[in-house]
Amino acid sequence: MEVPLVEIPVAAGRDTARLIGVAALNLQLQRLGYDMADEFNRRILEQMNSL
Repeated sequence: MEVPLVEIPVAAGRDTARLIGVAALNLQLQRLGYDMADEFNRRILEQMNSL
């Protein structure tokens, strides 16, 4: 079985469990064809253009 490698920046005081959960969710969504980063950028641009 192929296991994906995801590098997560971890520093003192960061919520590691939440970072891992978000990374796993992101991988699942990417496999379904949904890119959270693109959606996030699109929403930010919409907000900036509406000001």
